[in-house]
Amino acid sequence: MKKILILMNICAVLSFSVSALAVQVGSMVSVPLDIMEEERLSINAEGSTINEIDLDTKNGITNSVDEGTQIGLKIAYGVTQGVSFYAKVGMADWSIKNSTPMTIEYETSPYYGGGISYMYRSDTNVLVGGDIQYIMQSGIEVDSITYNNTPATNIIGLAGDFTTMQISVLLGYDLEISDDMNIVPYGGITYSQFAYKSQTGSFTAPAAISQAAQNLDSDDLLGFIVGLSLKMGNNLDVNLEGRFIAESAFSIGFDYRF
Repeated sequence: MKKILILMNICAVLSFSVSALAVQVGSMVSVPLDIMEEERLSINAEGSTINEIDLDTKNGITNSVDEGTQIGLKIAYGVTQGVSFYAKVGMADWSIKNSTPMTIEYETSPYYGGGISYMYRSDTNVLVGGDIQYIMQSGIEVDSITYNNTPATNIIGLAGDFTTMQISVLLGYDLEISDDMNIVPYGGITYSQFAYKSQTGSFTAPAAISQAAQNLDSDDLLGFIVGLSLKMGNNLDVNLEGRFIAESAFSIGFDYRF
């Protein structure tokens, strides 16, 4: 967890450094609120920290994502004016807790996925768009377990699968600050489904404890998004985004278009 948080801090510093340089050397395109031109390629470096996602309650035991972190790359290609397909790859880690109390920390591991985005710009610079994406991790090994405030030993099994499916509808406004700089505040509604599956397993804390397989989904599916994109020209941008209710999360990214 600490390693990936350090990488996110480096990513944030690089994002703002590159953006400052872009005022002199180039341009910026909003993520996600701008028109992706046909046959144009973009690369986006992004990081997210997820503070909490409420999961199903099973047998009177409440469950939640205590913490999650993602950092990776998004590569998008414009298939027609305003429509783009993209792939995502990166590294992520998760911490799952319940009211036993027990916390399972999973190892930092690769994730992958993809999606499709659409964006329309009106003559009055109002932007309306949508996004669908699916991200997954499979067979992630347990890093550590704390059970009733006792660190567990002899951990066997309990490998986890994590998937996220998100559908968003967004509305924004492109505000020109200067010839080379635009600010795009935006907001929207999101349908977000997070799923966690774990294998059976056991551990010692201090007595031997067997753990059944779990299949948990996010409790709240609907949420909202607020964000701000800083655009500098036609090639480079920085985006800040918060997501609430369905998940409590914050993202930062910077994007370059070729």
